[in-house]
Amino acid sequence: MLVKLMFLLSLLSVMVFSFILKQGVTALLVSAIFIGLAGIFMKTKPTNKDSS
Repeated sequence: MLVKLMFLLSLLSVMVFSFILKQGVTALLVSAIFIGLAGIFMKTKPTNKDSS
């Protein structure tokens, strides 16, 4: 009984960890895409203040 409970707890923690990891990876990808798009937009957009 105790071993089964420990196994279920470890399984649950692994599932939660993988879920958080997956969410973190997707969030990282989305933020990277947004940063890239913003960078491209700022580069192509003509600005009067900063002309690099």
